[in-house]
Amino acid sequence: DAVLAAGAGNLAMDSASIGGDLTATGVGITQGGTLQVGGEAGLDSTGAMTLVAVTAGTLAATAGDTLQLVGADVTGAATLRSSAGMTLRDVDAGSLSAIAGGPLQVGGSEVTGAATLQASTLLLDGLQAGSLSATAVNGLEINNSSTTGDANLDAGAGQLLIDTLAAGGDLQASGAGVTQTGALTVGAGSVLRSSGDIVLNHAGNQFAGPVALQAQQVEIAADGHLDLVDVE
Repeated sequence: DAVLAAGAGNLAMDSASIGGDLTATGVGITQGGTLQVGGEAGLDSTGAMTLVAVTAGTLAATAGDTLQLVGADVTGAATLRSSAGMTLRDVDAGSLSAIAGGPLQVGGSEVTGAATLQASTLLLDGLQAGSLSATAVNGLEINNSSTTGDANLDAGAGQLLIDTLAAGGDLQASGAGVTQTGALTVGAGSVLRSSGDIVLNHAGNQFAGPVALQAQQVEIAADGHLDLVDVE
């Protein structure tokens, strides 16, 4: 095991290989090389944190400011918290829980199990997950993403924009408006809600199960089967 404590200063790490667990603390934490941890990696900073090329059994990272993680392979759970914005790119994990006090961006990442995301705004691009729960305060955009199971998308008081999403299970989606620029594929039932309008008029949409809609105005299209069970 390794314990790295920078006290009231910053912790800067280059390449390191740790066979057991890692505990790292500092006002700020930066890591520029390859970090390999055979067990649990726990990192806690009162300021910003930047991590790259991390391999670990599990990863728990908490930042008092921004958090950036670029390149990670986590066998088990990745649990990430930041008081400000968070950026995740090329992160593979058994499960992912990410909560940001500011905007959260996730790109090119794969989660075998459940991905649970919360932030002020969410931008998801190239996310593959077993299941997905994404909750934003003021806007959510999802691009080129898929789930093998259920997907729950909540844009809060903002717009929900879908650009090519395939949900293998049920889909629940809500926002002040729900629109799309790419095709939406749902393997089971869909429940779509908006305090404004729902415009899902892409000709390539596919809805395998029943579709329930609640909005001011609705425009919806599908390539083939479309079973509308509840429209308000």
